[in-house]
Amino acid sequence: MNTNAHEHRWQRPARLAPGWLARLTVALAIGATTASVDAAVPALQPPFDQTYTVVDLGSVPSVPAGYGALSVPPYDPSWLVVVGSVDTINAALYANQTARDASGHIVSFNPTTLPYAATPTPLPTPTPTSAVAECAPAPLVGCAVPGKSTIGLYGNANDPRKTKLDWKWLKGSASLAAFGDPIGGSANYRVCVYDDDALRIGLAVAAGGACDGKPCWKASRAGLKFQSSKHPNADGVGQLALHPGAGSASIALHAKGANLPSPFPVADTTSVTVQLVKNPGAGSECWSATFPAPAKTSGPVKLKLADRVP
Repeated sequence: MNTNAHEHRWQRPARLAPGWLARLTVALAIGATTASVDAAVPALQPPFDQTYTVVDLGSVPSVPAGYGALSVPPYDPSWLVVVGSVDTINAALYANQTARDASGHIVSFNPTTLPYAATPTPLPTPTPTSAVAECAPAPLVGCAVPGKSTIGLYGNANDPRKTKLDWKWLKGSASLAAFGDPIGGSANYRVCVYDDDALRIGLAVAAGGACDGKPCWKASRAGLKFQSSKHPNADGVGQLALHPGAGSASIALHAKGANLPSPFPVADTTSVTVQLVKNPGAGSECWSATFPAPAKTSGPVKLKLADRVP
């Protein structure tokens, strides 16, 4: 059996909608023939013959006959990973670092093919996209900022149920698409509070769910709202409202109760930063407000800290 590799090359970009170029620039197929070494290159069937041409690249060096599935890792497209001795007890993965032309087409194979596990530099594994929003150790940069923001932090060592956090991000710009879809989608959020750039608390707000016997999230003409007033979630969040707008967008958070982690003590001589971040799988947007020292200030940004101790 003669086993050759054939590259299907895209030749008519005008036939495809925008956005397909990156995905279809190089498509590979492994063709196995039982004819002679000069067997004809397999013919493409309509309608694919209108979009691709086929180039015979010959055999992949040192890969045992009987090719199976192959992969071109998107994070390192110079490598071709192919199964050799398919459908036998000797089936194994092999890796060959190919050469490509300026158009990205494979033009030749490396003379040496290695077992996949023995490649000199292991092929990188893509970092999985987090499904849960997380707070960074320090405030993120590049977040959207408001025209005005207020925060109230209240702690009570005698009665943790009276611990409370109120934060408003006002007069900013944000689209509904930027906030994501926590109702029918997977967009979820975390509110992060930093004292002098050190993370103090992180409050999670999940997508979907049922709160107080009703869906936690609802959409209205004003935007999106998470409501769990009677029974705040595991981090004490009872309400998160996300209202889009150009210069009129707002974010309002209300959290309270014993489940709310206490951010205190907060030093009067340091700044406090509050950020709302969305999980990377739904986009990388974030919204931020920094309250400069001292802890109690006036002006467009107002901070009120009241840490009650015995």
